[in-house]
Amino acid sequence: MTATLTGGVVPHDAAAISPTRIPLMKLSARNALKGKVEKLTKGTVTTTLRIDIGHGIHVTSSITNDAAEDLALKVGDEVTAIIKSSDVIIGK
Repeated sequence: MTATLTGGVVPHDAAAISPTRIPLMKLSARNALKGKVEKLTKGTVTTTLRIDIGHGIHVTSSITNDAAEDLALKVGDEVTAIIKSSDVIIGK
């Protein structure tokens, strides 16, 4: 199942989102989905995360291996998926 991305507000404490990066910043993204890391798959260059945001809805994200290591991600971690996109194109 996929999530419909609407509403959402980025927390004022941006440091909680990325503690190893810039300590405090505001973001222009408005879609922030809190959830738990359900699965991590490390590839050659990127790590794919499956995030359970509740109610049987999952978000999948691909980030660089460096970013995954900087965040010290592991299964069960609480994370926030921040979505900033002008287009989402899906076909079947």
